[in-house]
Amino acid sequence: MKRLRELRGKQKTDSLVLRMGVRNGGCSGLSYVMDFSTEDDIQEEDVVDEYPMEGLKCVVDAKSMLYLYGLKLDYSEELIGGG
Repeated sequence: MKRLRELRGKQKTDSLVLRMGVRNGGCSGLSYVMDFSTEDDIQEEDVVDEYPMEGLKCVVDAKSMLYLYGLKLDYSEELIGGG
């Protein structure tokens, strides 16, 4: 959450929309994707997890939710492999 607060500050906005999903590709046939989005890009069928105290919304499309349900998102500041 600390890293997401920093990213929100760099975006110079009070609200941050983080879209996560799964796409075809990668070694196992799937790869994880994560990017910033906007309120206007949120679709009716998207699953939205809101953190109002943090000014953050995590958005996942319905198809990706099958693969991401129960996912724990972590951030590492390691020199190699950080992120």
